[in-house]
Amino acid sequence: MQRAVSRWEIVGFSINDVIGSGVYLLPAAAAANLGSASTGAVVL
Repeated sequence: MQRAVSRWEIVGFSINDVIGSGVYLLPAAAAANLGSASTGAVVL
């Protein structure tokens, strides 16, 4: 069995990293900037 990662798998991993980091970083940044209004901003 060959162990190799294709070009499209690397692209998929990269996209997953960007989206995944946004899931955690957006609420934290919104809370720091907007305070109690951040919940509505993230939902919007």
